[in-house]
Amino acid sequence: MAPLKTYPKKSNPFEFEWTEGFDPSVDVKALAKDLKSRLATGGTLKGRSIELQGDQRERAKATLIKMGYPEEGIDIR
Repeated sequence: MAPLKTYPKKSNPFEFEWTEGFDPSVDVKALAKDLKSRLATGGTLKGRSIELQGDQRERAKATLIKMGYPEEGIDIR
């Protein structure tokens, strides 16, 4: 799996977007729904990008690790 990367959105510095690195076999829609539920935050799915409201980077990383994603594969900026 390629590294998962997150970037602040230019239009709203408090909204972050997971933009790349999801394996094609990952159901991104289900993952987005699960992340939003576990983090108690809003968000949306655009293509294969997950956008979460607020600075959820560290919490999202911890949640993804608990879900089985390798820590070294998550790049937070």
